[in-house]
Amino acid sequence: MKITPIGNRILVQIAKKSQTSKFGIIISGESKDESTLGKILAIGSGFGDEKALLENFKINDTVLFSSYSGQEVKDEENEEFTFKVIEVKNISAIVEKN
Repeated sequence: MKITPIGNRILVQIAKKSQTSKFGIIISGESKDESTLGKILAIGSGFGDEKALLENFKINDTVLFSSYSGQEVKDEENEEFTFKVIEVKNISAIVEKN
């Protein structure tokens, strides 16, 4: 499957979240964090005032965004991965791991 974001959108691969806490407690869907990390796979060409925002991002950047933003896409060929197409204005931060 090939997904190409259009306009001011970015395609991210969602990082898998652990279903258990560091103490071994199973986390229910309701108590999970509302923010999500993902890796940028593709960037739209942009338009209007937000086009300049796209210049802040590059392929393989890890970004933080609300789990409620964007459109979720599941790869039918490989169910291990989940993707989201997100408007650039809904990305909160670029995450750099030390």
